[in-house]
Amino acid sequence: MRSPNQTWWLLAFLAGAAFLSRLVAIQDPDIPWHLLHARFVLEQRSTTYADFVSFTVPGRIYHNQPWLGELILLGFYQLSGSAGLVLYTSLAAVGGVLATHRLASLTSHRAPWLTLLVTALVAGATNWRLEPRPMALFPILLAVAMYIAARFADPWGSASGTLIPNHPAGTRPNDRRTATRWAAAAILLFIAWAQIHGSYVLFPAILGIAVVGKAPSLGTQRTAWRLLLPALFGVYCLFQSEHVALVSRVALGDATNHIAEMRPLQLSQLIPTYLNSVLCLDALLIVAVVRSIRARRVRASDLAYAVLGFALALTAHRFRAAWAVLLVPWASRAYASELFAARHALPEPAWLRRLAATLAIATIPVIVVGMIDRNPERTFSVDFNRDIYPADTTDLLKAHRVEGNLFNVYDDGGYLSFSLYPKVRIAIDGRTPTVFDDELYFLIRSTPNSEAAFDGFAETYKPDMALIPSSAPMCARLAKRPDWRPVYFDHLRTLFFRTPFRADLHTISTINACDPLTSIEDTCRSPAQESVLRLGAELNRLLQLAPDAPAIHIARARFERMCAHDAQRARAFADAALDSGTRRASAYFEAALARAAAQDLEAALEAADLAVYLGGGPHAAHLHALLLKDTGDLFRARDELLALEKSAKDDMPTSARVDLAEILLKTGDPTLARLQAQRAYWISRDTRAKMLLTELGVAPSTPSQPL
Repeated sequence: MRSPNQTWWLLAFLAGAAFLSRLVAIQDPDIPWHLLHARFVLEQRSTTYADFVSFTVPGRIYHNQPWLGELILLGFYQLSGSAGLVLYTSLAAVGGVLATHRLASLTSHRAPWLTLLVTALVAGATNWRLEPRPMALFPILLAVAMYIAARFADPWGSASGTLIPNHPAGTRPNDRRTATRWAAAAILLFIAWAQIHGSYVLFPAILGIAVVGKAPSLGTQRTAWRLLLPALFGVYCLFQSEHVALVSRVALGDATNHIAEMRPLQLSQLIPTYLNSVLCLDALLIVAVVRSIRARRVRASDLAYAVLGFALALTAHRFRAAWAVLLVPWASRAYASELFAARHALPEPAWLRRLAATLAIATIPVIVVGMIDRNPERTFSVDFNRDIYPADTTDLLKAHRVEGNLFNVYDDGGYLSFSLYPKVRIAIDGRTPTVFDDELYFLIRSTPNSEAAFDGFAETYKPDMALIPSSAPMCARLAKRPDWRPVYFDHLRTLFFRTPFRADLHTISTINACDPLTSIEDTCRSPAQESVLRLGAELNRLLQLAPDAPAIHIARARFERMCAHDAQRARAFADAALDSGTRRASAYFEAALARAAAQDLEAALEAADLAVYLGGGPHAAHLHALLLKDTGDLFRARDELLALEKSAKDDMPTSARVDLAEILLKTGDPTLARLQAQRAYWISRDTRAKMLLTELGVAPSTPSQPL
């Protein structure tokens, strides 16, 4: 006999995995400005107010469409800070799993294993997208919307098994009263959804699909009456003011025409190369198609939902999650054979039970590990990711009571305004195009890469400060100009002040503020002792300016290791950087070097291992292999360098290739050692490679003299 309870333990595991998957450090750029504007709504007692957060569009009227979602978000933040935001997202993930399970259960008509299978695949496809933003509730709202739409279209269910209520035979609720209740529920959900950063158009589309796809005849009075509500919704959307129409286009559920939001999903991306959310989405599509082919039936509404989700996903890749939820009715639809089995209490096929259990269990690591594998720096945490946000810069500006107008790139604006308003006003945040139009967006986007664009922006808006990505061409150019001066740097950005703004804060002159670690190395290799002394003095001033900043501690660790040759002090500074909570690969790389210099190879190997895991690249992998060699594990060192050579190919550092040749020689493979040494000599005429070739009795050759 069928027993829905037998899948509960797997459903509980899925919900638990969804909860755990969201216990990650917060790094979405839009979260801070959502919190800030929730406070504005409370202060102004209105959702429409003049916005003075930026200096580029001061006083522009902002119509805060997602105010309800922002207030919910602020409530969780007030509850427990960043941990409250993480809790909000985790609960949203659990709610999405349970809402999807309920929708699939009603559509499949008490087929627990099929319901579990569909729920697991949807959970795997949606959880990667959830962030502590108002739209984190979309899996719940979307599932509820589809349920309400189905009940509104047919309040009593049908012989096809879709959402059949448990009414005794021969009894039905009152026609008009039941339809009115579901119409009221639809209107209430529409209003709430629109104010939680949802769509003004997606829910009416779902409602229309349910009515048209369900109606046996469009000419009946009952069907015509039910078509009236989605038609009214559509008219309402057509006559919205411009700001609401634009909000609906960039909110979840609509094909966006805003260029800044266009990140389309390519068809090739639907072919997964590893376990990720796309694999779950593909599996969900396969389940839906195979079940329809076997039953030789497909409902028009199910196909319409699938086409709607496909169109959304092709418009912007983040809508893949919405597509997964929209596929639930098609994937879990109860066809004639399933309805017969349900009426006669027949068990589901054994192969389906095994497949559902296997995929549900397999989805759990996809949900939990998938987010971390996408970004190892993020890790499990309930804090803001200080490595992503400009947290150290905001701490510096607050500590020294800096006030003025700050140029910033798009992703930094939310955190800067949340942390520094009203003392510091920003150039832009994530509210495009509702506040910042495309013209301003593209001007700011091009500014870090174009001196002409930067000068044009500076002439028009006259910022006092500029926070520029360190890798951007404009950073190096500003560092050489007399009208701007660098005063601070972190792992990703450099802070400039316009001359003579806040002249009391020291100008960085000895260190290249756009590439500090390389400039420290170059100075330490210089024979000029005076430059080394100036470098040390400047680092001391930066430590006094920002005593807790990990980037400054890392810079000082490199100075102590390479200039002062004090391994213990270098290790102390590197460990202080790690104690700040940073997850930057460069920090662990420097810590590994400092610990190795202090002769603590075990601790150095641990730091190097984390540097590799966090994406430190070939140099981190090379260091890890060298530390393995120093601990006597030549064969592991050889295997790691061979793996590096296979992945990096010609981009492998020459020193790593020579080290590989030396290790190959020591492990008894002189032929391969000769080949690697020859390649190193070809690429850079490396002296060590030449000496090794001479030791092997081979005259160093050139590419025109093949081996």
